[in-house]
Amino acid sequence: MKTLSITGIKREKFGKSFSKTLRQEKNIPCVIYGGKENVHFSAHENSFTKLVYTPNIHKVELNIDGNKIEAIMQDIQFDPVTDNIIHIDFIQLDPNKKVSMEVPVTLVGNPIGVREGGNLRLNLRKILINSLPENLPENIEINVERLRIGDKIRVEDIEKKDVDFLNPKKDVVVTVKRARVVIALEEEEEGENAGTEAKNDDSKDTSDTPKEGGEEKKSGE
Repeated sequence: MKTLSITGIKREKFGKSFSKTLRQEKNIPCVIYGGKENVHFSAHENSFTKLVYTPNIHKVELNIDGNKIEAIMQDIQFDPVTDNIIHIDFIQLDPNKKVSMEVPVTLVGNPIGVREGGNLRLNLRKILINSLPENLPENIEINVERLRIGDKIRVEDIEKKDVDFLNPKKDVVVTVKRARVVIALEEEEEGENAGTEAKNDDSKDTSDTPKEGGEEKKSGE
């Protein structure tokens, strides 16, 4: 996993008013958890661009007043109106302690089912894992080449050395569904076939019905 470096300034003041002042100056209040004590700091909003506005995940080397701390981003809050970042939480990494985080799922290959007209559906774009910091992957690759229409890959089907998966085992990660157009055409064909069968049955019933004056007339002669 790649590492980004962010330089911040330790915060000595706390509270909503001070945090509001920081944001007005384009600085983001942050907290690092997981160490001997929580570390409060702030950094300019531009420092977080490559960390936040990307589908990739990274470890972060936080340089707080010369003190370097390796961490990962745990939580982020956005302003509901402006969508600006208003707060970030980090978790300090310990090489001997496992850490949990969500990583993106990457699909590899062109499924057989897609070539047969199906649609590939990714249900879990990110998956929750647990591992030691040195084993944290940038993503979880899943080979989907052998998937046919109706096939599924669940969490329990994924294997990654030194990584535990925390999502429910039966959760479907990716599947190949039959295309809606194909389903619609099949239903339309079934409807047409049913109509044809009904017409044939009506014709058969009509041909089996005796004509007026037929057999009855003969019996009266």
